[in-house]
Amino acid sequence: MQTRLSVFLITLWLLFTQPILCQAQFGALDPGFIPVSTNLSVTCTAVQTDGKVIIAGNFTTAGGVTRNRLARLHTNGTLDTGFDPAGGPSSQAVDLLIQPDGKILIAGNFGLYNGFAIKQVARVHTDGSRDTTFKTGTGANLPVLSLALQPDGKILLGGNFTNFNGIACKGLVRLLANGTVDASFSTGSGLSGYAEDIALYPDGRIMVVGEFTAYQSSPRKNMVRLLPNGNIDPTFDPGTGPNAVVTTCLLQPDGKVFISGNFTSVSGTSMNRLGRLNADGSVDPDFNTGTGVPNAPYESLLLSNGKIVIAGGFASINSLPIHNIACLNPNGSVDMGFNAGGYGALAVATDVDLANDGKIVLGGLFTQYNGNSRIHVARLFADPTTATEEVLASPGFQVFPNPCSDRLSVQLPASTLHTHGSYSILSADGRRVYFEKATQMVTEIAVGHLPSGLYIIRFTNGATVLDQKWMKE
Repeated sequence: MQTRLSVFLITLWLLFTQPILCQAQFGALDPGFIPVSTNLSVTCTAVQTDGKVIIAGNFTTAGGVTRNRLARLHTNGTLDTGFDPAGGPSSQAVDLLIQPDGKILIAGNFGLYNGFAIKQVARVHTDGSRDTTFKTGTGANLPVLSLALQPDGKILLGGNFTNFNGIACKGLVRLLANGTVDASFSTGSGLSGYAEDIALYPDGRIMVVGEFTAYQSSPRKNMVRLLPNGNIDPTFDPGTGPNAVVTTCLLQPDGKVFISGNFTSVSGTSMNRLGRLNADGSVDPDFNTGTGVPNAPYESLLLSNGKIVIAGGFASINSLPIHNIACLNPNGSVDMGFNAGGYGALAVATDVDLANDGKIVLGGLFTQYNGNSRIHVARLFADPTTATEEVLASPGFQVFPNPCSDRLSVQLPASTLHTHGSYSILSADGRRVYFEKATQMVTEIAVGHLPSGLYIIRFTNGATVLDQKWMKE
């Protein structure tokens, strides 16, 4: 009896005095981010170091406010009125990149930014105004599809253009930080087709993927690795390469290269739109995605634990019903813990990005995620092994009695609006086990059916997220 009492008292002390890490389910919808609606799709996203989200696409309004194809959202999803692109890009951007100084590079198929002639690539200040020090001249003659920023500030562009500011450069070019062409980067005859994605190695080498059969007139099928000066790196030989377009590439710390696209084989080895190569370009036999995906992913994301998130327009992966976003384990198998039991995105997801706290930001054509309304952008909970955010008890948010065996009373702080809010109860492993719309400042919740243990009660109204821990007897 004395031992039981001691354990109970220690549990109470931990409950009321110690912060806990709320391990919400990896890939589940983050209710603390309720983004404003855009009137048309989001094609690409980027997350600032402060957690604010840049979105670009076809839209002309965000939250009912004019935002021409470019906007910024606060960390709770509301529109950041301090960022106003005015006229913005005259057509959609397809790639975004945030520089260390906070300036934003945008690329796509546009000829104007806020009425100023600037073709296919532009740089904007943190308030959305055009950076006039970025001088690209006549720019690219055809769309720019991808961006990569070197540590020295130089910028790589990939696409299906054939010249930049009048200088011949087929599919690939490097700019100086001021927007002018870097003459020290020699692409020769360039790509025979176009580049879809670019990735940078720590030593300055460059991986380029897309749809082409040659680079500098040398055979290279849909992927090529370059030296820092733009010449082919002969130590990477993918053989006959992927048999169709490669849309994304990721460089692992061990030198291996993940690729996705519309291919069904790589150098004669069957791979359905997902694959991995060794550092020398040979096929990695230890990466197996089974039947893969039925359509080429639009974007991929490498997590610090080696897992890979893919986004696109697919309804299955390895014959499992998974919709438009999925996570792969380092060996290529499907991570069944990602958004377990959830439907996923209700339409195509075109981009996926990582926030500093490990959460995942998703953009696209979808209007729902797991049955919840999310118009074209959503934020998902991080993998617990990569998350950096601790969810601590929120001051003024009261639950009683605590511990509780039957009915739990919840009282919001006086300064918190309960309108448009909701309560969720999360188990210790982050699963949502209860949900209820908030209708008043004090709410009583029946919890008698829940197993004994430690729980989190969470309130959110789109602008505020409050957490409090409690124990079920």
